[in-house]
Amino acid sequence: MPATSWHGEIPSAVREFMTAAKAGHAQTHPTATAPWTAGPPPMCIPGALVVMIGAAGAGKTHCCQDWPRDAVVSLDELRERVAGDAGDQRATREAVQLQHLIINARLRRRLTTVVDATNLEENVRQLLLLRAHRHHCPAIATLVRTPLAVCETRNARRPANRCVPLATLRWQHAQANLTPQQLLMEGFDAVQLVDAGPDVDEVTRPSVRRAPSGPDAPHTLIRPSH
Repeated sequence: MPATSWHGEIPSAVREFMTAAKAGHAQTHPTATAPWTAGPPPMCIPGALVVMIGAAGAGKTHCCQDWPRDAVVSLDELRERVAGDAGDQRATREAVQLQHLIINARLRRRLTTVVDATNLEENVRQLLLLRAHRHHCPAIATLVRTPLAVCETRNARRPANRCVPLATLRWQHAQANLTPQQLLMEGFDAVQLVDAGPDVDEVTRPSVRRAPSGPDAPHTLIRPSH
């Protein structure tokens, strides 16, 4: 079983959540080498850094509607603030600097923060994990799993300035082929799997009160508390 990735003492509210989830929702993931715990979606964990992961058009921004607007840090919105154009990739560096400034400020105040970006490169996720652990906050990965054809259809409907080249989109989709175990090994404290259907409204989220019944059901996995 991988060691937990907490730096410092686990916040009491999170420890209580993990203990309650373990008592009521224990299960074994079909590909796991150790028992994991299924629990409520990450919005139930106070002060967490929630990192959305998925290709363009996967439905990440739609999923972010579950959180208050002020909790969501959108890279597209920051690019628009910096350059007046959400699709201006030349503004990404400055937008990322603003993103990390906001993340640090919110985590320092123990405010749940949701990072709305593709976050497909491990080095990008490691920088986000570093900030969560520096502030002793739990880090939650939300992996949005959407068929490539659906992502391509949604991408084609986007305005020209936000339409991702097809080769890039296919690369992104391949990069999003991650397992919960990979993300836990990277240092995340929980992994939420979200399945997005062909229609943007067909987003299946984990049940807050019951564990999934099938191996492919969307669910949240957390490390067992010790």
